Amino acid sequence: MSKLDQSLSELDQSLRRIREHFLFSDELADRVILALNNDATVHSDRLEPDSSSAAALAKLERAWNYATEHFEGQLTPGLIAEIARIIHPDKGVYRTNMAMVEGRLKQYVMTNPAKVAREVDRLLVHINQAESQHPAFTAAELHLYFAIIHPLGDGNGRTARLLQNLYLYEHSVPPVIIKHTERLTYLNHIEDALIGFRERSGQENMFEHRSHGEYRFFEYIVDKIKGSTERLATKVGSLKKYEITADIKGPARRIYGLRNALRTTLSSMGIPPQIDVDMENSKLTVISSAPEVSIVGITERYKAKVPFLRRYEIKVLTKN
Repeated sequence: MSKLDQSLSELDQSLRRIREHFLFSDELADRVILALNNDATVHSDRLEPDSSSAAALAKLERAWNYATEHFEGQLTPGLIAEIARIIHPDKGVYRTNMAMVEGRLKQYVMTNPAKVAREVDRLLVHINQAESQHPAFTAAELHLYFAIIHPLGDGNGRTARLLQNLYLYEHSVPPVIIKHTERLTYLNHIEDALIGFRERSGQENMFEHRSHGEYRFFEYIVDKIKGSTERLATKVGSLKKYEITADIKGPARRIYGLRNALRTTLSSMGIPPQIDVDMENSKLTVISSAPEVSIVGITERYKAKVPFLRRYEIKVLTKN
């Protein structure tokens, strides 16, 4: 078994253990993975030279929101163009001029602009037909070959990383988070993959007989996904189930105010909860990794602000 295959197998085992947790739910996992993607977006922005710009980060966040709303399982040139335009309004289209990229070894001339649309189409056909592949591997391919084609006037790196994590998100896999402190390592992996790719270029199928440099990049990306999966496992493994019974004066629907207070505060703490409401019995069931003291504290502060919450009782239904 190759190192890459072993890493993918270990990733599958970790994801399986997470899904077998007695309090796991798709909804809660989705909330945690979204929080991880927010972290990935921040780090993706900080990898770029203009990362000090709050406006650049805001554009990247808008692009992510647009992508998750409009992606329907198939990547299209139109979707990519719109994502790219949001990230870099002035340059978010296929470039019409030659592009040069500075590497640690030399300066590289990127794909001829006359061939860009054709190469992107080839990549998207491969990605959209890759159901039999592991989604982590396919996402790494999408990232690498989009960067190698370098189709945009600017924003290629941000767009490649967003598309990669979009693909992972749609397959319920945690994102790749590359910290800005790893910028040189990350760029070196791309450069080595580019060199290996060009040494084997000219073959009919660009997705066969990959070089050592390309596989090293794939291994690097899968290791990053494994790191995010460990963070997801930590969140899921620390889940507790709370039952809050409230004595509320007035309409029973006021229980939703307490639910909203818990949801907002816990989410701001990076602990997105799952909360079910039993309005008839004035009960909330909260699944969260937050400690009991946090649940009590939020409820107590809410009680101090509203006169209709007369008293409450919190029970920990499960401990792990």
